[in-house]
Amino acid sequence: MASAEFQTNVLLRGSLINFVLAMVVVYAPLSALAYCIGRHVRSQHADLWFYAVGGLFGLLVIEWCCIGFYPGSGKAGIHAAMFTNWAAVFTIPRLFSAQQTEGVSRVRRKVKRTIIIYSVGAPLLVLASPISKGGTVALLMTAYSLVLSFQFVPFLVESERARNGLNRFNTVLVLAAVINVLCW
Repeated sequence: MASAEFQTNVLLRGSLINFVLAMVVVYAPLSALAYCIGRHVRSQHADLWFYAVGGLFGLLVIEWCCIGFYPGSGKAGIHAAMFTNWAAVFTIPRLFSAQQTEGVSRVRRKVKRTIIIYSVGAPLLVLASPISKGGTVALLMTAYSLVLSFQFVPFLVESERARNGLNRFNTVLVLAAVINVLCW
């Protein structure tokens, strides 16, 4: 999430200190906690719980209560992307603490590649974009969090039926994000 925070705090707000605080005070402890819990929790549905609980915790507690991006607040926010963003914050450390299998290795490579491409490309796109920096950051962060969400699906579930259900859920999130952006 360093790239997204860099865009928001440094490129949009011009505050390096807020970027460092977000990384040290928010993301580092939450990622470490998710990693530690993920190393010790082994159950068939644990990955789905990490995804769902992490997404809801981040959306409801951090975005809505702490930051104030709740619906009707008058602040811009793409709630489907906020959910998938926080699901990623909690699930990616779990992905890297999971038992090494061919499927997990494949998903790790996809996630690493996505993170690298986004971390390099997104700030450049924000600086070069003809539309407002705020709009560009919102669109890029939405696309990034939804792409990561889709890349998790093979890792989260082994059953084809459950994977199809999660794909439908993610499709609904994408549609909700598109509608949110269009209404913006």
